[in-house]
Amino acid sequence: MTVRQDTSKYQIRAVNVAFRVLGALAEAPKQTLSQLAVSLKMTNSLTYRMLVTLEAEGMVFRDQHRRYSLGSRAMYLGYQAQRSLPINELAQPVIDQLVDATSETVHLVLRSGSERVIVAMKESPQAVRVSTPIGTKFPMYYGGTGLCILAFLPPRCRTRYCSRTWCRRPRKRSATPRRSANSPARSRPGATTSR
Repeated sequence: MTVRQDTSKYQIRAVNVAFRVLGALAEAPKQTLSQLAVSLKMTNSLTYRMLVTLEAEGMVFRDQHRRYSLGSRAMYLGYQAQRSLPINELAQPVIDQLVDATSETVHLVLRSGSERVIVAMKESPQAVRVSTPIGTKFPMYYGGTGLCILAFLPPRCRTRYCSRTWCRRPRKRSATPRRSANSPARSRPGATTSR
């Protein structure tokens, strides 16, 4: 097992802040300066300086209503990153076979921390189809793909993820409380538990 060294003393704070700004715009485009500053808990002055710098580099775009979104250079870098992932090249023949065999859209998804990210996709040839853009992120607990990834994580990683995330998941209120991932099935017709 490889242990990562603490590299925080080598990090440049301004670069960290710039990536926070880019991440916030990726999650919620078309934000005003004030909205962005509030969401990032930064001063308007620092947020403005970051936005001006990122805009000059093409990483951020400001529209006529003074709302900010990711710029064309961010899109280019994202496309290059997606294209250069070695797994995409390896997976493409399998993706093609799956689409041919099922006539359904196929997504290649990777785990990224506590989320999953779509890194490759081929659309179904059918007129009605499900299509989620490359780069879209979802929580691991949302959808079948994430649950499959969770199911095959090492038990220690799965337990750590569930203890941190499961309880923060927005839930609809129901008359029957949900059981946790580690608790036995509740007594109901057809349910079995082994003790």
